[in-house]
Amino acid sequence: VSVNVMVTPPYTSSVSDYINIPNKIVINLMHIAPDYPDLELYLSVSISGNNGVNAISEEDYKPAMPILLPKGSSLMLNVENISDAFNLRHISIEGTTLNELLSGSGLPEGQYRICVRAFDYNTGEPLSGDDPIGCSNLFDITNLEPPIFNNIYCGESVVNQLSQLINAQWLPPIGAPMGTSYHFELVEIPENVQIDPNEAFATAKYP
Repeated sequence: VSVNVMVTPPYTSSVSDYINIPNKIVINLMHIAPDYPDLELYLSVSISGNNGVNAISEEDYKPAMPILLPKGSSLMLNVENISDAFNLRHISIEGTTLNELLSGSGLPEGQYRICVRAFDYNTGEPLSGDDPIGCSNLFDITNLEPPIFNNIYCGESVVNQLSQLINAQWLPPIGAPMGTSYHFELVEIPENVQIDPNEAFATAKYP
């Protein structure tokens, strides 16, 4: 089996982005052995960084269902297949902790690549080559500073206008790659309610 892996930008530190966002990781499998029949296979994955952080599939783990690859065919995997391969309950982690990856700051800054290898679902025999075969492009993860508002400042009072049109503008963080997207959220703090703004964002039912 020929395995081709591509990781698309932007490269965030959030592990869930790589597992759950469609086409964030693109894995293409190709049946290249004319003498082999249709294949049932599963994938082993690894994420390795130049900072000592590594996440590798447990050797004895395989998903409940195999991936079917007919003779002479190719297959581009979807989010569901990728999520099976990246099951975090069956990943060995070095250089950080699972809690830090999921609930903390995510992947530390560094240069990473993702490698995928195919195995026969029934025998466990490898069907594709080992590292560096089946590895993605190298990509850099940098934890950027938040954008800086240059219109509507923190703590500023905004005067009620008839038009109700308020412009919010910010400066992109230094080093933000082209195509970086921003999520803007607005919540109401009712009058005469004493609440920390950060708590207001965390508890608001109706942004």
